[in-house]
Amino acid sequence: MFQFTNIFKNYVYDTRLLSFGRILIGLILFIDVIFRYQHLVPHYTNQGVLPVSVLKTYYPFYQYYFSIHNFITSILLLKMLFFIHFVAVFFLIIGYKTRLFTIINFILLLSLHHRNPLILQGGDDLLRITLFYMIFLPWGRYYSLDAYLLAKQESIKNENPIEFSWIFVLFLINVAFVYLFSALLKTSDEWRKTGDAIYYALSLSTLRTPIGEIIYPHYKLLKITTYIVYYIQEILAPVLLIISFHRFIRNLSIVLIILLHLFIVSSLKVGIFPFIGISTALMLFLPKNLFNKKDDEHSPLASLVISTKLKQSKWNFYFSMILFVLILRYNLATLPTHYFSISLVEDRLLNSIGLAQRWNMFSPGVKRYDGYLVLRGIKKDNSEWDIIHNTSNIHYEPTSQNKHFLCGDRWRKFLENYEQVHYNFIKPYFCYYLIHQWNNQHPENTIEALNILFVKKTTLPNYQYKTEIENLCLCNPSFDNQLQ
Repeated sequence: MFQFTNIFKNYVYDTRLLSFGRILIGLILFIDVIFRYQHLVPHYTNQGVLPVSVLKTYYPFYQYYFSIHNFITSILLLKMLFFIHFVAVFFLIIGYKTRLFTIINFILLLSLHHRNPLILQGGDDLLRITLFYMIFLPWGRYYSLDAYLLAKQESIKNENPIEFSWIFVLFLINVAFVYLFSALLKTSDEWRKTGDAIYYALSLSTLRTPIGEIIYPHYKLLKITTYIVYYIQEILAPVLLIISFHRFIRNLSIVLIILLHLFIVSSLKVGIFPFIGISTALMLFLPKNLFNKKDDEHSPLASLVISTKLKQSKWNFYFSMILFVLILRYNLATLPTHYFSISLVEDRLLNSIGLAQRWNMFSPGVKRYDGYLVLRGIKKDNSEWDIIHNTSNIHYEPTSQNKHFLCGDRWRKFLENYEQVHYNFIKPYFCYYLIHQWNNQHPENTIEALNILFVKKTTLPNYQYKTEIENLCLCNPSFDNQLQ
């Protein structure tokens, strides 16, 4: 038993770091809900870019998934639901009834994700699955109102902060899967052979930060960075994390992951993903002294602590093993090979409970183009009006107005999907939304129809570019309604 438990002592967790992670995750969640609330009408109502009827028609499996937001048609009620979400996040941050409010936050976040899949990205999956795992882990043990109230009733000063749980082991493995499967999904030569991936990523001006601007001209540095990111931080680090039979190996892998996210957040604007990644990585750190100072970590007493936890958690073990098999199968099924697949039941189950995940960030290769919209309004007399610049002159050249017309990572993700051919079904609804917004704000200068154009800037080798204009949509609400 000693040898068996001596292996698993490096898979324990520190409840203090878990509790600190609760505060970080709570703050990120609070900011995320604020940003979502700012675009409540376009993203979560039937007057926006994805009415519920369209969601159920083109995402028929979503009717089996839980979402309170799908049943709410009143904007006032939707605002009240967001207010409840704000309150739930606040109580999570301060650690009051922590498990209860972790469950509530998970349910509300899952409901939001199932309402509009068009604006989701990898950071949303990582945030959602983190909340799921924390339902079963004591991340309210420290730095919380719960801990304060408990301390008034009994002394917990001598309580050991080190715990073991199979759920935590699964959480650690799932975090490692984020980076390992992200690497396995990166099948293009620019990641594996030529090392051009970071060059193409930083060529996307809509993503590049000021620090990204500084390093972008240095091609050799970008090439070296690509190999470091792919082979060391996305392959080696997660493998070391999973097989971390030594504290140093585990902590080294975590440091590599944190450095990856620090590079991402400093050079690219990709939403909440790097912040969630740093927070979850910090929760996995293994302290130097696993047990109280009086107890040597290799002593029989240390072994007894782990073995006691192992014996007391049979349900924890069986539940974790079932989830592990499902999650491993789901991730393997995302790979571009016919060797792995999952059943429809498994797919719907994991989507229903919020554990569905696909880590295809910059996969299989980096998107080589970005651009901006040109909105050509057409009046009743057939004259044209640029509804971004509010002028009769249509601006096809880049300006600060059209480059920042859709602000925020949610709109960036939406536009990325909107431009693609297989999302043609959503094109008229965004068009209707824009016409409605313009006419409400400019009753003296209304438009009858709208032509949505996309100025596409494609990156070529050696810092060269090619620009072309794509016609994405032409809609006339009155005429379209007559056709229907």
